[in-house]
Amino acid sequence: MMDAEGPVPLEVAMMKQMNRTPANPHIVQLIEWFSLPTEYAMVLERPHPCQNLMKFCESQGGTLMEDQARRVMLQIIEALKTCQDRGFPHRDFKPSNVLIQTDTLRVKLIDFGSGAFLKDTPYENFAGATLYSPPEWFLQKKYLAVPATVWSVGVTFFRLVCGSVPFYTEAAVIEVDLYFPNGVSTDFCHLVSWCLSQNPEDRPTLQQIMLHPWFQ
Repeated sequence: MMDAEGPVPLEVAMMKQMNRTPANPHIVQLIEWFSLPTEYAMVLERPHPCQNLMKFCESQGGTLMEDQARRVMLQIIEALKTCQDRGFPHRDFKPSNVLIQTDTLRVKLIDFGSGAFLKDTPYENFAGATLYSPPEWFLQKKYLAVPATVWSVGVTFFRLVCGSVPFYTEAAVIEVDLYFPNGVSTDFCHLVSWCLSQNPEDRPTLQQIMLHPWFQ
């Protein structure tokens, strides 16, 4: 891909778009990049102290309280929406691709290596983790970026609050066999169920997620 400085890797171009003014504080900042003979290297910011979100959740006993998850997920959804608005869906959203500053709970979305140009037609290659894959990928081997992102948001909601991913097999994903543990709120169950709608057209947008009663 070309920019004002000449040819750049797509991941670098994406990072530059994500970091342009006004920058989203919940997306990791690209400080510098270098072209090497057979690859490229990027220098990125790293908050301190921090962990990836999966390890942080494990350090908290495997789950987050809903209030904690609400605070974390709102930041993440804002970051994912910025990616969409700037024309580059992340395509590999999962807890391990989020850094969380452990003393403030501020988060940074990282790892744009699977990103692509946003388009209105389906993608026919899946770059993300299988456990976060939507049912349309297993059924049709294609998916649209926005509803697939929302599906991965729903899986992440469930993982953070309930302590496991909701589906472990392809068949369970296709059937959307969803069961919630005792003790989670009605609003949480409604939001996650909405995000994990089997039909992609029935899922909310990222904006609708942020306006859901669970976030109010």
